Amino acid sequence: MSDREKTIAEQLKKALPNMSEFNRGYMMCLIETNAVLPESARKTIKEEADKARLQKT
Repeated sequence: MSDREKTIAEQLKKALPNMSEFNRGYMMCLIETNAVLPESARKTIKEEADKARLQKT
């Protein structure tokens, strides 16, 4: 796990108990979906997000 991923995991560990049931379920769905995606799909999603972010500026 990268340092960034470790930081995110620690932040989630602290935040999850304080979230509403809906937000906790939503976050868990995002995490589980990301865990089953192949690396190529994650890379494509990241690239599309980066392009969208650049277009906003």
